[in-house]
Amino acid sequence: MKIPIAITCFFTLLVFRAHAQEITAKTKHQDAALLFQFNGFGNLATGGLGAVETPRDASGASTITVSGIGGKYFTAENVAVRAALTFARETASQAQSGSIAEFTEISTTIGVEGGAEVHLHNKRLSPYFGGLIGYSRGAFSRTQSGSQSSAMRNGFGIAGILGAEFFLFEQVSLAAEYRAVYQRTTVSNTLSNGTRIDAPEQTKIGFFSQGFLTLGLYLW
Repeated sequence: MKIPIAITCFFTLLVFRAHAQEITAKTKHQDAALLFQFNGFGNLATGGLGAVETPRDASGASTITVSGIGGKYFTAENVAVRAALTFARETASQAQSGSIAEFTEISTTIGVEGGAEVHLHNKRLSPYFGGLIGYSRGAFSRTQSGSQSSAMRNGFGIAGILGAEFFLFEQVSLAAEYRAVYQRTTVSNTLSNGTRIDAPEQTKIGFFSQGFLTLGLYLW
């Protein structure tokens, strides 16, 4: 509990210190920023704009930690394009131990996202709306006793976004947004004997009411 309280106090202090400054939102043509989402882009571009999962088999999934980079660039007054790239790779291995045979597991995922946001004005608190489109691909393989099984996962999603960006300082902002999302996921599995099993396609439509929080560091 101490860490969330400390983070809350830290941002509260930043807001109070920043409030006294006269700041105009950096929404002019050629303004650009690096984006850092507090969940590490776990919901950005991967899993069809939803949870990040790499399938183990037809009935389960292995969730892996995803990291990535993101940014946005204003192509016109109050209009920005933004993009993100995520990638993760995890390897697990087990040596021969009693009745447990030696095995190696490899999980990878990669995702991309692009979109646009339109700001209503360039005041310090700048509301915006826009849209996003994302694609991700995940893979899982397990090698044991000389045989290999694998699974592939593809996710696609589109989202409408509604949010607001608040400038703590001239070069630093915090943005919070909601997303109305449509996502589609397909999974195929290949067993060690070569048999392929396609899992049922999953389609989800929902509204992420918890929102997304992003830190923006403007480069100029």
